[in-house]
Formats: sequence, structure tokens, C-alpha cells
Amino acid sequence: MQRGLVITFAASLNSARERAGRSSISENALAAFNRSPTAQLLRFRNFLADAFAVFMFVLWFWLLIIVIGDLFRRHDVSGWVKAIWVIALIVFPYLGIFAYMITQSRGMAERNIQQVQQARDELRRVAGFSAADEIEKLDRLKKSGSITDQEFTRLRAKLVS
Repeated sequence: MQRGLVITFAASLNSARERAGRSSISENALAAFNRSPTAQLLRFRNFLADAFAVFMFVLWFWLLIIVIGDLFRRHDVSGWVKAIWVIALIVFPYLGIFAYMITQSRGMAERNIQQVQQARDELRRVAGFSAADEIEKLDRLKKSGSITDQEFTRLRAKLVS
């Protein structure tokens, strides 16, 4: 019953507007405005603003994943400190990420380098990397003339260390 009353009211409102002649004038003015360069510029500005907002959200989300990953990978802080950082990241999302990155950047870099080194060592262990095999390959390259004595010495020192 109420739905029919609302539809009837809307229909009567539209017919009253048409009788007053406002509908056709406002539609014509709106159509003319939409074709104007000003409207096109406004649409482009809105597009740029939306694209920038999406970019900032993706950037924030990426940084959030990096910060949370680093936070839970740490062994030098207690669970309470981790909980405080998580609460700060939830309550103050942008400020929390920037604060963590400013205060913990050196430790983040060191932990990242350590993780990469561990992954490299694990890969060498699983793949069967052997320094002796690599030195033998370098010796064959030196004998064939593909590398010089200086290159052989430098690469051998790198493998041994």
C-alpha cells in the first residue's frame, strides 16, 4: 500500500514539473554543460584524483604488508611490543607505518639482508652447490682462455670467502 502511494506521488511530482516547464529547461542546460570543456576538465580532474587515491591505497597496503612481515619476523622484541605496533598500525594507519619505517629502517634492512643470505645458503645446500665444483669450473675456464688470471683469482677468492 505505501509503495503504491510513493510511486503515485513520484508520478504526480514529475507531471507537475513537466507542466511547470522546468524539466526540459534543466535537462537542456545539463546536456549543454556536459558537452562543455569545463565539464570535460572536471571529469578529467576527478579521474586523476581517483587514480591518485587508488595509487596511494595500493602503496599504503604494500607498505603495511612489508611492515607487518618485518614486525612478526623479529626476534629481538617481545610480544607486547609487537601488539603495541599492531594497535598503532590499526588506529593510525599512515602515521604508524611511517613511524615504524623511520624508527626501524636500519633493522629492517639488516633483517632483510640476513633473510636473503639464509635463502641463498639454503638454495645452495639443496641444489648441491659446492665451492670445489665451482673452482674446478673456473680452472677449466682459465685453461681454455675464457677468463684471465686476475679474473680467476678474484672469482676464486669470492667463492672461498
